[in-house]
Amino acid sequence: MPKTQVNETTVYYQYTGKGTSLFFIPGLGAGINMYEPQQQYFETAYQVIIPELRGNGRSGSLNGVSSNQVMDVQCHDIYELMNQLNIESAVFIGVSYGGVFCQKFALLFPNKVKGLVIVDSFCDTRMKSMGVMRVIAAYSAIPMYYLPRKWLAAMTAGSYKKWPQAANKMQQIMRSIRRNEVTKQRLYINRINYTTFLPNIHCPVLLLSGKQMPSSWMEQIHELLPDSKLIYIEDSFDPSNLCQPDEFNKHLNDYLNKIH
Repeated sequence: MPKTQVNETTVYYQYTGKGTSLFFIPGLGAGINMYEPQQQYFETAYQVIIPELRGNGRSGSLNGVSSNQVMDVQCHDIYELMNQLNIESAVFIGVSYGGVFCQKFALLFPNKVKGLVIVDSFCDTRMKSMGVMRVIAAYSAIPMYYLPRKWLAAMTAGSYKKWPQAANKMQQIMRSIRRNEVTKQRLYINRINYTTFLPNIHCPVLLLSGKQMPSSWMEQIHELLPDSKLIYIEDSFDPSNLCQPDEFNKHLNDYLNKIH
Protein backbone atom coordinates (compact mmCIF):
# COMPACT_ATOMS: atom_id res chain seq x y z
CA MET A 1 0.00 0.00 0.00
CA PRO A 2 1.73 3.23 -1.12
CA LYS A 3 1.98 6.14 1.27
CA THR A 4 3.44 9.58 0.86
CA GLN A 5 4.18 12.72 2.83
CA VAL A 6 2.06 15.73 1.84
CA ASN A 7 1.52 18.96 3.76
CA GLU A 8 3.32 17.57 6.83
CA THR A 9 1.06 14.52 7.02
CA THR A 10 0.87 11.00 5.59
CA VAL A 11 -1.61 9.95 2.92
CA TYR A 12 -2.21 6.29 2.15
CA TYR A 13 -3.53 5.45 -1.30
CA GLN A 14 -4.02 2.67 -3.81
CA TYR A 15 -2.69 3.14 -7.33
CA THR A 16 -3.42 0.59 -10.05
CA GLY A 17 -3.90 0.44 -13.81
CA LYS A 18 -2.93 2.75 -16.64
CA GLY A 19 -4.72 5.39 -18.68
CA THR A 20 -6.94 8.32 -17.73
CA SER A 21 -6.71 8.94 -13.98
CA LEU A 22 -9.76 8.26 -11.82
CA PHE A 23 -9.71 9.48 -8.22
CA PHE A 24 -12.25 7.65 -6.04
CA ILE A 25 -12.87 9.62 -2.83
CA PRO A 26 -14.24 7.53 0.07
CA GLY A 27 -17.18 8.41 2.27
CA LEU A 28 -17.05 9.58 5.87
CA GLY A 29 -14.75 7.40 7.96
CA ALA A 30 -14.09 5.05 5.05
CA GLY A 31 -10.89 3.84 3.45
CA ILE A 32 -9.70 2.21 0.26
CA ASN A 33 -11.82 -0.93 0.63
CA MET A 34 -14.99 1.07 0.06
CA TYR A 35 -14.24 1.07 -3.66
CA GLU A 36 -13.08 -2.51 -4.08
CA PRO A 37 -15.79 -3.32 -6.70
CA GLN A 38 -14.82 -0.23 -8.71
CA GLN A 39 -11.07 -0.79 -8.45
CA GLN A 40 -11.44 -4.31 -9.83
CA TYR A 41 -13.73 -3.17 -12.64
CA PHE A 42 -11.91 -0.06 -13.87
CA GLU A 43 -8.21 -0.80 -13.36
CA THR A 44 -8.03 -2.74 -16.65
CA ALA A 45 -8.74 0.42 -18.68
CA TYR A 46 -7.95 3.33 -16.35
CA GLN A 47 -5.47 4.50 -13.76
CA VAL A 48 -7.37 4.09 -10.49
CA ILE A 49 -6.26 6.06 -7.44
CA ILE A 50 -8.09 5.67 -4.13
CA PRO A 51 -6.73 7.84 -1.31
CA GLU A 52 -7.63 7.66 2.36
CA LEU A 53 -8.35 11.25 3.32
CA ARG A 54 -6.56 12.77 6.29
CA GLY A 55 -8.41 11.73 9.44
CA ASN A 56 -9.55 8.42 7.96
CA GLY A 57 -8.14 4.95 7.43
CA ARG A 58 -4.36 4.85 7.72
CA SER A 59 -3.71 8.46 6.71
CA GLY A 60 -2.48 11.21 9.00
CA SER A 61 -4.29 12.99 11.79
CA LEU A 62 -6.66 15.96 11.80
CA ASN A 63 -5.26 17.08 15.15
CA GLY A 64 -4.86 20.84 15.11
CA VAL A 65 -7.32 21.24 12.23
CA SER A 66 -10.63 22.87 13.10
CA SER A 67 -13.89 21.48 11.75
CA ASN A 68 -14.20 24.58 9.54
CA GLN A 69 -10.82 23.82 7.92
CA VAL A 70 -11.24 20.08 7.42
CA MET A 71 -12.32 20.02 3.78
CA ASP A 72 -9.83 22.64 2.59
CA VAL A 73 -6.99 20.71 4.25
CA GLN A 74 -8.08 17.41 2.73
CA CYS A 75 -8.42 18.99 -0.73
CA HIS A 76 -4.93 20.45 -0.53
CA ASP A 77 -3.57 17.05 0.49
CA ILE A 78 -4.99 15.42 -2.65
CA TYR A 79 -3.78 18.31 -4.81
CA GLU A 80 -0.25 17.69 -3.54
CA LEU A 81 -0.66 13.95 -4.07
CA MET A 82 -1.61 14.59 -7.70
CA ASN A 83 1.47 16.72 -8.17
CA GLN A 84 3.70 14.04 -6.67
CA LEU A 85 2.21 11.46 -9.03
CA ASN A 86 2.59 13.84 -12.00
CA ILE A 87 -1.15 13.75 -12.70
CA GLU A 88 -2.20 16.92 -14.47
CA SER A 89 -5.95 16.28 -14.25
CA ALA A 90 -8.33 13.49 -13.34
CA VAL A 91 -11.94 12.45 -13.12
CA PHE A 92 -13.09 12.65 -9.50
CA ILE A 93 -15.69 10.24 -8.17
CA GLY A 94 -17.11 10.69 -4.68
CA VAL A 95 -19.93 9.07 -2.72
CA SER A 96 -21.67 10.92 0.14
CA TYR A 97 -18.87 12.78 2.01
CA GLY A 98 -16.69 12.02 -1.01
CA GLY A 99 -19.23 13.83 -3.18
CA VAL A 100 -18.99 16.91 -0.96
CA PHE A 101 -15.19 16.70 -1.28
CA CYS A 102 -15.43 16.56 -5.10
CA GLN A 103 -17.53 19.72 -5.21
CA LYS A 104 -15.06 21.63 -3.04
CA PHE A 105 -12.02 20.29 -4.89
CA ALA A 106 -13.51 21.46 -8.21
CA LEU A 107 -13.89 24.93 -6.73
CA LEU A 108 -10.35 25.10 -5.38
CA PHE A 109 -8.51 23.37 -8.24
CA PRO A 110 -10.64 23.51 -11.40
CA ASN A 111 -7.68 22.85 -13.69
CA LYS A 112 -7.11 19.52 -11.96
CA VAL A 113 -10.64 18.27 -12.66
CA LYS A 114 -11.45 16.61 -15.97
CA GLY A 115 -14.86 15.43 -14.84
CA LEU A 116 -16.97 14.88 -11.73
CA VAL A 117 -19.15 12.02 -10.56
CA ILE A 118 -21.13 12.91 -7.43
CA VAL A 119 -23.12 10.15 -5.75
CA ASP A 120 -25.68 10.11 -2.91
CA SER A 121 -24.52 13.52 -1.77
CA PHE A 122 -25.68 17.07 -1.06
CA CYS A 123 -24.55 20.68 -1.35
CA ASP A 124 -26.56 22.64 1.21
CA THR A 125 -27.19 21.52 4.79
CA ARG A 126 -28.67 24.74 6.12
CA MET A 127 -31.86 24.29 8.09
CA LYS A 128 -33.96 26.11 5.50
CA SER A 129 -32.80 23.62 2.88
CA MET A 130 -32.72 20.38 4.88
CA GLY A 131 -35.58 20.97 7.26
CA VAL A 132 -35.53 20.89 11.06
CA MET A 133 -35.88 17.12 11.46
CA ARG A 134 -33.04 16.25 9.08
CA VAL A 135 -30.73 18.76 10.75
CA ILE A 136 -31.57 17.29 14.15
CA ALA A 137 -30.93 13.79 12.80
CA ALA A 138 -27.55 14.87 11.39
CA TYR A 139 -26.34 16.17 14.74
CA SER A 140 -27.90 13.26 16.63
CA ALA A 141 -25.70 10.88 14.64
CA ILE A 142 -22.52 12.23 16.26
CA PRO A 143 -22.92 10.58 19.70
CA MET A 144 -23.46 7.25 17.95
CA TYR A 145 -19.83 7.28 16.79
CA TYR A 146 -18.83 6.79 20.44
CA LEU A 147 -20.88 3.66 20.99
CA PRO A 148 -18.97 0.37 21.36
CA ARG A 149 -17.76 -0.56 17.90
CA LYS A 150 -19.53 -3.91 17.81
CA TRP A 151 -22.82 -2.16 18.59
CA LEU A 152 -22.20 0.40 15.88
CA ALA A 153 -21.34 -2.33 13.37
CA ALA A 154 -24.45 -4.33 14.28
CA MET A 155 -26.72 -1.28 13.93
CA THR A 156 -25.17 -0.50 10.56
CA ALA A 157 -25.62 -4.06 9.33
CA GLY A 158 -29.28 -3.87 10.28
CA SER A 159 -29.74 -0.86 8.00
CA TYR A 160 -28.30 -2.73 5.01
CA LYS A 161 -30.07 -6.09 5.21
CA LYS A 162 -31.16 -5.78 1.57
CA TRP A 163 -27.59 -5.25 0.39
CA PRO A 164 -25.17 -7.84 1.87
CA GLN A 165 -22.06 -6.49 0.17
CA ALA A 166 -22.78 -2.99 1.42
CA ALA A 167 -23.56 -4.35 4.90
CA ASN A 168 -20.21 -6.11 5.06
CA LYS A 169 -18.19 -3.09 3.96
CA MET A 170 -20.13 -0.65 6.12
CA GLN A 171 -19.56 -2.82 9.18
CA GLN A 172 -15.82 -2.76 8.43
CA ILE A 173 -15.95 1.03 8.25
CA MET A 174 -17.81 1.34 11.56
CA ARG A 175 -15.32 -0.95 13.30
CA SER A 176 -12.38 1.21 12.29
CA ILE A 177 -13.65 4.81 12.35
CA ARG A 178 -11.52 7.36 14.13
CA ARG A 179 -14.22 8.80 16.35
CA ASN A 180 -12.93 12.31 17.08
CA GLU A 181 -11.82 12.92 13.52
CA VAL A 182 -15.03 11.58 12.01
CA THR A 183 -16.86 13.97 14.34
CA LYS A 184 -14.87 16.92 12.96
CA GLN A 185 -15.76 15.92 9.43
CA ARG A 186 -19.42 15.42 10.34
CA LEU A 187 -19.54 18.88 11.92
CA TYR A 188 -18.14 20.33 8.69
CA ILE A 189 -20.70 18.73 6.39
CA ASN A 190 -23.55 19.55 8.78
CA ARG A 191 -23.20 23.24 7.91
CA ILE A 192 -22.23 23.66 4.27
CA ASN A 193 -23.64 25.90 1.58
CA TYR A 194 -22.09 25.26 -1.82
CA THR A 195 -24.95 26.80 -3.79
CA THR A 196 -23.00 29.97 -4.53
CA PHE A 197 -20.15 28.35 -6.45
CA LEU A 198 -21.65 25.27 -8.11
CA PRO A 199 -22.93 27.25 -11.14
CA ASN A 200 -19.29 28.13 -11.89
CA ILE A 201 -18.24 24.49 -12.32
CA HIS A 202 -18.30 23.79 -16.04
CA CYS A 203 -16.83 20.31 -16.43
CA PRO A 204 -19.18 17.44 -17.36
CA VAL A 205 -20.82 16.03 -14.22
CA LEU A 206 -22.61 12.74 -13.67
CA LEU A 207 -24.95 12.64 -10.67
CA LEU A 208 -26.03 9.25 -9.35
CA SER A 209 -28.59 8.87 -6.60
CA GLY A 210 -30.02 5.80 -4.96
CA LYS A 211 -33.79 5.83 -5.24
CA GLN A 212 -34.05 5.48 -1.47
CA MET A 213 -32.11 8.70 -0.90
CA PRO A 214 -33.99 12.04 -0.47
CA SER A 215 -34.44 13.10 -4.10
CA SER A 216 -34.26 16.83 -3.33
CA TRP A 217 -30.58 16.63 -2.34
CA MET A 218 -29.22 15.57 -5.72
CA GLU A 219 -31.87 17.50 -7.64
CA GLN A 220 -30.59 20.68 -6.04
CA ILE A 221 -27.05 19.90 -7.21
CA HIS A 222 -28.39 19.06 -10.68
CA GLU A 223 -30.21 22.39 -10.94
CA LEU A 224 -27.09 24.33 -9.98
CA LEU A 225 -24.52 22.56 -12.16
CA PRO A 226 -24.75 23.73 -15.78
CA ASP A 227 -23.35 20.57 -17.40
CA SER A 228 -24.80 17.75 -15.30
CA LYS A 229 -26.92 14.64 -15.79
CA LEU A 230 -28.88 13.02 -12.96
CA ILE A 231 -29.57 9.27 -12.97
CA TYR A 232 -31.46 7.39 -10.28
CA ILE A 233 -30.43 3.87 -9.29
CA GLU A 234 -33.34 1.65 -8.35
CA ASP A 235 -33.35 -0.19 -5.03
CA SER A 236 -30.27 1.64 -3.78
CA PHE A 237 -29.14 3.74 -0.84
CA ASP A 238 -25.93 5.48 0.26
CA PRO A 239 -23.41 4.12 -0.78
CA SER A 240 -24.83 3.15 -4.18
CA ASN A 241 -21.43 1.89 -5.35
CA LEU A 242 -21.81 -0.93 -2.82
CA CYS A 243 -25.59 -1.38 -2.78
CA GLN A 244 -25.78 -1.74 -6.57
CA PRO A 245 -22.17 -2.02 -7.80
CA ASP A 246 -22.97 -3.45 -11.25
CA GLU A 247 -25.37 -0.66 -12.15
CA PHE A 248 -23.07 1.95 -10.61
CA ASN A 249 -20.13 0.68 -12.67
CA LYS A 250 -22.20 0.64 -15.85
CA HIS A 251 -23.32 4.27 -15.46
CA LEU A 252 -19.79 5.39 -14.58
CA ASN A 253 -18.34 3.49 -17.53
CA ASP A 254 -20.88 5.06 -19.92
CA TYR A 255 -20.01 8.52 -18.60
CA LEU A 256 -16.26 7.92 -19.00
CA ASN A 257 -16.76 6.73 -22.58
CA LYS A 258 -18.72 9.86 -23.43
CA ILE A 259 -16.31 12.41 -21.98
CA HIS A 260 -13.33 10.72 -23.63
